[in-house]
Amino acid sequence: QIPNFHTFFNILAVAVLLPLSRYLVTAVEKVLPGSDPGAEPMRLMFIDEKVFATPPIAVAHVIREVDRMADLSATNIRDAIDAFLNKDEELIRTVLSREKVVDYLNHEITRTLVHINQLEITPEDKQIVGSLFHVVNDLERISDHAENIAEYASARIEGIPFSETALSELREMSAKVLYMLELGISVYRDRDKRRAKALEPLEQEINNMEKHLRNTHIGRLNNGQCSASSGMIFIETISNLERVADHSTNIAYSILSD
Repeated sequence: QIPNFHTFFNILAVAVLLPLSRYLVTAVEKVLPGSDPGAEPMRLMFIDEKVFATPPIAVAHVIREVDRMADLSATNIRDAIDAFLNKDEELIRTVLSREKVVDYLNHEITRTLVHINQLEITPEDKQIVGSLFHVVNDLERISDHAENIAEYASARIEGIPFSETALSELREMSAKVLYMLELGISVYRDRDKRRAKALEPLEQEINNMEKHLRNTHIGRLNNGQCSASSGMIFIETISNLERVADHSTNIAYSILSD
């Protein structure tokens, strides 16, 4: 009877707890959040006090740290767009978490650049350090726009409807902006002044597209094809995408002062 009772009790426990497992996991994570092993560490990975003893090495290491920040910002805007288009709550949380790391890097890298600027460095390195101030600021702003789009994604998940036409337009504009961002970062890393000029017509194309999409969406609003709430989010999203394109151009153009 005892073994039979244990078997019955275990089956009953599984039957009761299995449907509640998701909620139990969420409750445990709130009580004991722990750390995400895949999360980006909130620290400088290539800079410590030792590098300042050799100014050229300090410049090389801060460039690596800016490269890391560029990867994080680019990934954040890509994930934010994906979260919006696919209504992915997990990606929204990832974007918001990563944005905190980007903010941290912005402050710490800027502080490091100020320190390096006071060292005995070559005129060439001084120009590079000067341009990095602007690059870091643009990268931080790109991640800010990712945060904005992630918040719009949350509003969409909460029930604000979007037409397939609006989503298709956002997919098209997003693809162009992401291509432009990748090109801007690539130009900056390769110090390729020839390719930097390729961003100007792309930026103008994005500007024209933003105006066109704004006007067509206002037309849909006037015709009652979408709600005022979805219209506001659409307009704000394309505005944020257009600003990402502007920052991408700034990043590429930062090398023109070398």
